[in-house]
Amino acid sequence: MKSFFYQIGSITTDNVWFQPSYEVVRAFFQDNEISPLAIKYKILIVGGFLYKKTTWDLDLYLLHDYDENTDWSQVEEDMNTLNNIALNRYSLLLDISVTSKPLSLFSKRELIEYNKINPLKIGYFLESQKTTRFLLKYLHIKK
Repeated sequence: MKSFFYQIGSITTDNVWFQPSYEVVRAFFQDNEISPLAIKYKILIVGGFLYKKTTWDLDLYLLHDYDENTDWSQVEEDMNTLNNIALNRYSLLLDISVTSKPLSLFSKRELIEYNKINPLKIGYFLESQKTTRFLLKYLHIKK
């Protein structure tokens, strides 16, 4: 009997993951099934891994120019492929987000100015004078 089980979407594993290392992340992206998806979505690595922070997952943005005709079933299938290979071949936990534009960090000054104008607005995205950015998350997780 296994003492560990994890599920994200339809992907399951009984493998425990490890903190991501350069070697494992590099091998993951060089995998024959991952490299076409990295090109298709122009996958960006973001988050603590880039700054050598202690982290147990690898944060990824899938850049996708989606619209009302987007086949989200295909996007979900690609995310499942990424999660399955990461978890079951590389013992790597992914935190995947889909966005049409890379999200950029706002400067301290931009946040101060935004909060002066909108002190009670709380949300998952900030509206700047340049553009509005959205980040889509797929959340169906079992531990």
